[in-house]
Amino acid sequence: GGSSERYRLSGKFASTNGDSQWKANAYAIGYALKLINNFDGFVTFPPPVGDQFEQQERRQIIGGTASYTKFGKLLDRPSDTTFGFDTRTDFNHMALYETTNAVPRFAVRADRIAETSAGVYAENRTQWLPWFRSVAGVRQDVFYGADTSAPFAANSGSAAKGLFSPKASAIFGPWQR
Repeated sequence: GGSSERYRLSGKFASTNGDSQWKANAYAIGYALKLINNFDGFVTFPPPVGDQFEQQERRQIIGGTASYTKFGKLLDRPSDTTFGFDTRTDFNHMALYETTNAVPRFAVRADRIAETSAGVYAENRTQWLPWFRSVAGVRQDVFYGADTSAPFAANSGSAAKGLFSPKASAIFGPWQR
């Protein structure tokens, strides 16, 4: 048996004038999952205890994005340049319990996990000819994760890492009008 639920709240904003555009969105998500399993009956413990277990996950997610685009020209060609930011944070509680008749007896493992990512970027799109355009950009991402684990503190820890990503594309479409 088990149960699951999910809730989401989000909002968007956009504003455009003649030569620029602002966009933003934000969201919050709540999620819960509970599963009761007893695949093989009485392998671990004799009756009436059994070897049933319960898995739980409760997660809250918050995040959003924002960007600013400037429309103009580059070398007298139509061009737009965008600067943006996005982020997401997950707060997660995951646990595994030994149970009898769906009542937890003890925690096999319980973890509180926090994961965060954030990125900033810049991108330029230029229409050089009716059948040729380019896209060039850079992005910097940072990722962070931490786990507080019980009853085994040795499973706890945290880590952070960054990633820089340049990109460039040339898009040809001579078969287009």
